Amino acid sequence: MMESGSKWYVRRANGIKEGGFTDQELIALLRKGIVEAQDEIWMTRMEDWMKVEETIYSLYLTPEDSASDPQSAV
Repeated sequence: MMESGSKWYVRRANGIKEGGFTDQELIALLRKGIVEAQDEIWMTRMEDWMKVEETIYSLYLTPEDSASDPQSAV
């Protein structure tokens, strides 16, 4: 996790941006399935947005979101 006081921003697949969230708030949104694998996250020290599924925060995705292969559900 990042240092205390850092704020995360979320960019949804539809382009809508939300934030700033604390680490704990972001984790809660991931666990509830509100923020999904294809959404992107960013904070001021990052050069660019990253897909949640490509970050350490992917560990907090719900099982449905972490299955990135659509055929795995068949």
